[in-house]
Amino acid sequence: MENQSKKITISFGSSKEIFAQLQALFQSGELSKVLGVNILDISAVSEPQPETSVIEPVKQLAQWLENVFEEGLLTLEQFLNTQKLAEVRKQKPPGWLENLQLGKINPETIENEVCRVIPVHLPPEELLGLIVTIKPEETDGLTVLLQVLPQQAFLPANLQLRVLDEEGEVILDESDKPLEQKAGAESNLIQLQFSVPPQEQFRVQLALDSQSITQDFNT
Repeated sequence: MENQSKKITISFGSSKEIFAQLQALFQSGELSKVLGVNILDISAVSEPQPETSVIEPVKQLAQWLENVFEEGLLTLEQFLNTQKLAEVRKQKPPGWLENLQLGKINPETIENEVCRVIPVHLPPEELLGLIVTIKPEETDGLTVLLQVLPQQAFLPANLQLRVLDEEGEVILDESDKPLEQKAGAESNLIQLQFSVPPQEQFRVQLALDSQSITQDFNT
C-alpha cells in the first residue's frame, strides 16, 4: 500500500514575544521534536484591524473670511514649527518646504487668501496636517486648495484624499475627473484644488486601509 502524507495548517493567537520563541525553536529544529510532527513552516499573520470611520464637526468656511475660526485649528506657521516636523525639515534638501508652495492658491499673490491647518490623527499613530486654503471668487463661490502634509519623512503609502458630496460620492471636477488623490511610497504631499458654489456643503475624507476620517465643510 502506498504511503500518503497529509499537510495540515494550525493557526492560533499569540504575542510577538511568543512568536519569536516559536520561530527560534523552528529554526533550530526543536519545534518538530517537541510537537512530534514535521513542521514545514511557521509564519505570523496580522490580525485585521476593525474598520473605523470618524466624522468631524462642520467647519464654516464663510466665517474664515471674517477671521472667525473654530477651536483646534492651527496657522500654517504653527503647524510647520511643531517639533516633529522641524526635525524632518532638517533632513530634507534646502528649499524643500518652499518648493511645496504650501497654503498658496496663487503663488504670486496671497491677497484675500485664508489658510488654516486641521490636525488629523489616523490610527494607530499617524499625525497629518490637512492644510485648507480658500479664496473668494467673483461669483461668490470659493476656490479651495486641500494639501496633506505628514509630520514624518513621507505620507503613509496609499493614503487617499477624496472630496465627497453629502451622499458620500466622490465629486467630479470641471473636467469630469474625480476629486481624489493617492499617496505613493515616497510622497511628501498630496493636494486637490476645486471651486465650490456659495452655501454648499462638501466632505473631505482621508482614508488609510480600513481607517478613515471625514471632515465636513460649509461655504
